[in-house]
Amino acid sequence: MEPSRLLATDGRGPSAGPESISSEPPSRTIPSLIGSVVSAMLVGALYWPTLTGLVEKWWEDPSYSHGFLVLPVSLWLAWRWWDETRAPRTPEVGLGVLETAAGITVHLAALVIGWPLLDFVSLVLVIRGVVLAISGRAWARGLMFATLFLIFMFPLPGWITVSLAVWLQDLVATVSGVVLEQLWVCQRRGHAIVFAGLDEPLIVGAECSGLRQLIALLALATLVAYLGLRTWRARLGLVLAAVPVAVLANVLRVVLMAAGAKWFGIAWMTGTLHNAPGFLVFPFALGLLALFAWALSKLERQAYRERAAGEMAHASPAGRSGGVLGTSAVLALGLVLQSAMLWHLAQAGGTPGSAMLRPLSDLPESIGGWRGGEHPQAERIRQRITFADEIAVRKLINASTGAEAHVYIVYSAQGKDREHHPEICIGAVAGLQEDVRARALVTLDEANSRPVQRFRYRSLAGDGFYVWYWHYTLEPPFQEGQTLLQAVHRRVSRRPASLTVQVTARAGPEEVAVLEQGLLKELDRVLQDEFLPPDAQMGCDRLPVRWIAAD
Repeated sequence: MEPSRLLATDGRGPSAGPESISSEPPSRTIPSLIGSVVSAMLVGALYWPTLTGLVEKWWEDPSYSHGFLVLPVSLWLAWRWWDETRAPRTPEVGLGVLETAAGITVHLAALVIGWPLLDFVSLVLVIRGVVLAISGRAWARGLMFATLFLIFMFPLPGWITVSLAVWLQDLVATVSGVVLEQLWVCQRRGHAIVFAGLDEPLIVGAECSGLRQLIALLALATLVAYLGLRTWRARLGLVLAAVPVAVLANVLRVVLMAAGAKWFGIAWMTGTLHNAPGFLVFPFALGLLALFAWALSKLERQAYRERAAGEMAHASPAGRSGGVLGTSAVLALGLVLQSAMLWHLAQAGGTPGSAMLRPLSDLPESIGGWRGGEHPQAERIRQRITFADEIAVRKLINASTGAEAHVYIVYSAQGKDREHHPEICIGAVAGLQEDVRARALVTLDEANSRPVQRFRYRSLAGDGFYVWYWHYTLEPPFQEGQTLLQAVHRRVSRRPASLTVQVTARAGPEEVAVLEQGLLKELDRVLQDEFLPPDAQMGCDRLPVRWIAAD
């Protein structure tokens, strides 16, 4: 239900009958207006910690930089509704107070487990409860879109954004390869496109996936659909159109970068003009989205029937203040409970997890039958991996077969090492194609309790190399005197310390077995016996992973 459609739409503006909305005495709106302002201030104070955390996310992650605009737009939508309807209607105090209390309960649970989307659910319940108590069900329905639009402020879970970004990157690389093959002699290999006459390939990197544009376009398409279209089919069509629009816009970006490389040389892609095509992507996407909206509006044939105008025009006026007092009391109680909850959780202290028994600098230079030392590029690798607390990089050679392997071990007290995974860093960012037939889960013990993930990638030269990946999670132990809420908060809302291991090698089928049964097992044993606490849990899943653009 929309505000603009709750008034008569005969082309002459709002109806002027004796029972019209505009005839409501202004004096009756003043108590409700004051109550609304007080309630809004209490809601803002209640969700201030949530908002500050969201602002940090918007500032750090370019994919959510549009979050700064979502709240003003939502407030404008709410003001638009109020300006067109003015007077409040029949309040439902009991139901409103109940929903407000339920929302505060969900909000306190979100503080404990640290799930942003759960806090969004609580915010919807609180806002709806306040509106129900002050102005009734019709107003709650009318403000529902402005409330639900706030979801675009909240970041999606990491497993969704990573999977979506990789899928989009694959799609953009595939479509770009098809387009570029019609223009120049080239060949696509995974996320890399090799051109005849160019020494280096064009990499369809993270910034070309279209994830940033897609999230912003979804928000914009939703707003335009609500304001400019009438039928739910047309609105859904416009929102879904944001996906091909984001893909086509980034295909254009790749084509422009390829044209620049062909015309001005490969150095153009690494110079100051590297991001120049990016400035054309979003305007092009906006133009495509506007074209879709125009086409859908033309295709709408069924007029939207007004059903709520009579209901709103004949609704009984509200003169009670019980809704304001009730929700204000519940919100004030929620603020007190939130302060107490935050204080209680803070008493648990930080969550560094179990500490390493020894620093990684003590990692032996020889492991089993493998001899070597620090990797020649170790210092450069340390400078690039800024999130690591400790790093060990080794270059090892098998004394019997002469096989060579590179070992990378990263420890982070905040679990930031888990932001790395071969599928992202090697496949998506570096643009190398994976041979999925070689992917396998390798176990280092008979009980199948020590899993290692195996990958095989093809370099741009055509040869392949293997990658083995696993990690250890150092769960923080339960501390004496710690309450259940503190223990849940420490374990669920924050990442525990962890250690990630990656081994790479150019090997044949016979050497793969030697590596897995020899080096990997021995490396796991050394880490268990000398470096990791006994409660460290071994795994090889890729979650949680945060999408990080390449430098």
